[in-house]
Amino acid sequence: MADKPQDTTMDGGVTADEEITQPLGLPRWVSALLPIVLLVLVLGVFAFTSPLAGVQSGTPLPDVTITHTTLPSDETVILHVTNNGPESVTISQVLVDEAYWDFRVEGAGGDQTLAPMESAQIVIPYHWNPGWDLEVALVLSDGATFHNTIVAPSQSPGFSLGLLGRLAVIGLFVGVIPVALGMLWFPYIKTMSDRWLHAVLLFAAGVLGLLGVRRRVRGVRTRRTSSGRVRGQPLGRLRDLRRTSPCPGDQCVA
Repeated sequence: MADKPQDTTMDGGVTADEEITQPLGLPRWVSALLPIVLLVLVLGVFAFTSPLAGVQSGTPLPDVTITHTTLPSDETVILHVTNNGPESVTISQVLVDEAYWDFRVEGAGGDQTLAPMESAQIVIPYHWNPGWDLEVALVLSDGATFHNTIVAPSQSPGFSLGLLGRLAVIGLFVGVIPVALGMLWFPYIKTMSDRWLHAVLLFAAGVLGLLGVRRRVRGVRTRRTSSGRVRGQPLGRLRDLRRTSPCPGDQCVA
């Protein structure tokens, strides 16, 4: 009896004779991870530096963002700011409700200058009233102004065991319970035929698609409503006033 030919297939179904030569003689796992590592390095360069700043024409404009605000007490306002521009900026003045106010900058090397992609906290000793909107503005050394409105301010909750417990309950209901319920249904799914399994998958995909479409439609509707509320209604009122004007043809004389 003739011997059976030996199976020369390797992992992944590639025969030994057709084994792909790795570039530069690197191990397989190195060639798999190297592109990912290089991609992370490139993204890090663009995230923390401005490599294209030298090829931009003209003087770059300052770009300071107030990411969020913290209100530890009713006597203090803390603005968390980030310099997104390619050049350093200096915060010269701070306005609160159109009035100049004292402030100090923390986390910027001890001064009021922010390097590119640097973040800092601006602490303002200001007594604010809960529920009353607060308008703040940053004035840079070159005169550029950046405004931010704190809508219905309220004291920021500090860290406590009660807050930790509430977050744990939210995480339990959002992340643990849905996954546990899905895993309990897994043994039954294994007994389903391919036809019913595909039907369930199509139903789930349809539900997700419907939610996406509804979200998109709601966003478009909200955008139209907001633009109409801001622009359309005043023009409509002016048009209505003109129609009901007692002087036809704009012939009224003051």
